[in-house]
Amino acid sequence: GDAQALVSPPPALQLTGVPPVPRSVADAVAKYTESAGHGLVGWHPQQRALLITHRPAGANTNQLFALQGPQGAMQALTDSTEPIANAWYEPRQGRSIVLARGNGGDEAFQLYRMDPPSRQQTLLTSPDQRHHLNLWLRNGRQAVVTSLPLDRTAQGGKRSEITTRLWLLDPTRPGEGRTLADLPGGGWSASAVAANDSQLA
Repeated sequence: GDAQALVSPPPALQLTGVPPVPRSVADAVAKYTESAGHGLVGWHPQQRALLITHRPAGANTNQLFALQGPQGAMQALTDSTEPIANAWYEPRQGRSIVLARGNGGDEAFQLYRMDPPSRQQTLLTSPDQRHHLNLWLRNGRQAVVTSLPLDRTAQGGKRSEITTRLWLLDPTRPGEGRTLADLPGGGWSASAVAANDSQLA
């Protein structure tokens, strides 16, 4: 066939034994290869508003949007090459947002506080660990976070013992935190909190 009617692989890709792909086939399947769904990640505590992750047309990563009411328009809160993994409104008044994102596609998620009016982001966690916000205490001021060190290999190529740190994060005080427990191994998370914030499951 005509060279114009075939898909041309990128120069860095060398194909051996792969037959040419007609452009008509690529065009026919293109609508099935591009997906840009919407993910609900959080409810505003006082308004009829949502936080949504979405990959806009032409973008490569999920970004964070606010939906300010039923059938409303989505307002972009982030515009970065880094995907937003998750986000939470501060649970008392929703004045700030805590979001999780990696760096360079590393999935070593860090937590940031974002103030929606300015969209300024403040790093809340240590970059030498991977962090996950599990839940908010009922007091609404502190979040329970689990953190794992990124380097799990000891000298000599042997895997070191992994410890998960369970700690309290106050997003208004970056760099501070109170350790609740150092737990042996990985896979730990907090899933529920007592009514008086005295115990975690």
